[in-house]
Amino acid sequence: MSRATPYITILLPALALWLTTRESPLAAYFRYGLYLVIFYRVTFPMIEALYLWNFVWLKGLAGPKTPSLIFGHMANFYLKECNSMYNEWEKEFGLVYRIRSSFNEPMLVLMDPKGVSHVLNNGDKYGRSEATKQALQAAFPGGLFVKDGEEHRRQRRPINTAFTVTAVEELSDTLFDLADQMRETWQAELEGLPSQSDIFNVSRRIQVLTTDAVSRTGFAYSIADSSGPISDLLDRLRGLEDNHFTVLLQLILNKLPFLVNIPNPATRKWKTLWNELGKVADDVWENGVVNKGFHSKLLEAIGQEQRDLAISNIAGILFAGSETTANIITETLHKLSLFPEIQNKLRAEVVSFREKNGGVITYEDLCTSTTALPYLDAVMKEALRVLTSVPQLSREAQQEDIIPLEYPITIDGKTVTEIHIHPGQTIHMPTRDGVNTTPRLWGPTGKQFIPERWLDGPLPDDALNIRIPGHVLTFGDGNRLCIGRSFAFAEYKIFLSTLIQHFEFGLSSREEEKEIVFHLTGPTAKARVKGKEQDGAQLPLTVKWLAT
Repeated sequence: MSRATPYITILLPALALWLTTRESPLAAYFRYGLYLVIFYRVTFPMIEALYLWNFVWLKGLAGPKTPSLIFGHMANFYLKECNSMYNEWEKEFGLVYRIRSSFNEPMLVLMDPKGVSHVLNNGDKYGRSEATKQALQAAFPGGLFVKDGEEHRRQRRPINTAFTVTAVEELSDTLFDLADQMRETWQAELEGLPSQSDIFNVSRRIQVLTTDAVSRTGFAYSIADSSGPISDLLDRLRGLEDNHFTVLLQLILNKLPFLVNIPNPATRKWKTLWNELGKVADDVWENGVVNKGFHSKLLEAIGQEQRDLAISNIAGILFAGSETTANIITETLHKLSLFPEIQNKLRAEVVSFREKNGGVITYEDLCTSTTALPYLDAVMKEALRVLTSVPQLSREAQQEDIIPLEYPITIDGKTVTEIHIHPGQTIHMPTRDGVNTTPRLWGPTGKQFIPERWLDGPLPDDALNIRIPGHVLTFGDGNRLCIGRSFAFAEYKIFLSTLIQHFEFGLSSREEEKEIVFHLTGPTAKARVKGKEQDGAQLPLTVKWLAT
């Protein structure tokens, strides 16, 4: 059965109608033949699809009412604030329920820890949808982020060696240098001001920092010093916004993924991503290790591939390696502005430790020791839990299967501990306001940013049922577990510890900029000023230099 049939029905009848104007025998044969094709390949499959969607798939499973036959619940997901949708549904329907896509197609929302683990650890049974693959192909053609199965494992194998704990430690001097350069730049801007403070758009500044961190450590290449200005690149990428029209196009592409190759606003953002990052990746390939005389394990690993594939993987790693870390660091600074008691406690720990150790904090102190800076470690764990950049993971069933559940649910009045899945069904696994924060797993304070939960005793037993490193879904699970976790940990701790020692963060002093909300921008959640969402991603904060 083709999921495209509800859309194809408007094409083939139009062709049949056109043929009725040609009454030659040949045209008549074509016309009658086309009627048969329409019935057997379009009308019947369409009826079958609508029957399955409404009477078979997820039959008896509760869920919210569909707000729109055309959009289903998808417009809410793309256009509403993060932390506002799944939260409300969970209160009524629990950890497992169904929502609707376009034309009433049911989709499974899954937050049960055993069910999530089953889906993510069975990549052959649950893969990404064809529409997702086509979009990634437009952004990173042929690369690691596009391929599945053996080809994915083949490309990933050499890249893994560049992200081991040992490899990251070898590169940490570069991260410390970048942190010091950032401190010096900010200090120079603030020291001459009467209050030694100003309003910075920290989201842009942090993304410049993390993008250059990936390019320098991973490819021995400085984007900030290259001929393609990083600021122009980031401005273009921040403009990848959705509206009702692009959401509608995306829903159509989900049913007809081959249309991704036809220029349209929904796919333009992915092609823009490739065009912009591809230029940088090509420059990295031409002017990276060899010409600059640096050593880069990552570039050496990627260099084993053909040029075009290597450039796709460079672009993919530049994007994935900078985007998510930048968002989490940025949002951490927002949380520290909202909760100055957490900020002061974190600063006191870092400054005290530095003073006791002769003014030096090493990579081992930050990233290897479990006792040197426990509150910094707790802040990072809580940020990774609550402030996940990717709001959900999605998979599509490739075959019939049974998903086991940790907690019983009710279907058609019966209590069950498993759910039957059919080929083609989509499974959404919310992270940010789902598995990582749900009160069902994390207790009544699950939605709150409380670093002390990692220090004041064991986690709730239900949270321990999330059988993933760190008990959060932030880095995924299974064969697509994030390749750069160790690098992200080092980046976060080195940059945040440097910032918190020397600067104090507060909400913007401008009244119209104080309320910050988070929206999906491209594939990740980004900060915006409420009432100024049309201005794109930004996080204005008051930053004050602390003379130390």
